[in-house]
Amino acid sequence: HLLSTLVECYTLFERHWLTLINEHTTEAALKATGYSEYFMKSVLQDTIGYCGAELIRRTIGLAHVTDIDSISDEAARLTVQKQTLALGEQLILNAQTCDNKDAFFSLLISQLN
Repeated sequence: HLLSTLVECYTLFERHWLTLINEHTTEAALKATGYSEYFMKSVLQDTIGYCGAELIRRTIGLAHVTDIDSISDEAARLTVQKQTLALGEQLILNAQTCDNKDAFFSLLISQLN
């Protein structure tokens, strides 16, 4: 359910953003052929990297995630923490290879299986 919600949210954002840019922008760069798609790709890649950094920060930094910290079984909690750190690492390392949402979702699915 979470992945389908993520796909739906991103697709909706992308569609609305590109529509707004095409219909309402006065910025010359955004009107240039292909630039809005390039910008969207940059936003996606930055978001993926930031997400990875946040996963790591919220696992080992000062602002932990209560849902993880509240797992009473220490072995299970450690497993989840390791998985979260591994996912964060892969998102950071592979952010720039995700040229589109399908590449991102493939990366995400490969790490969650």
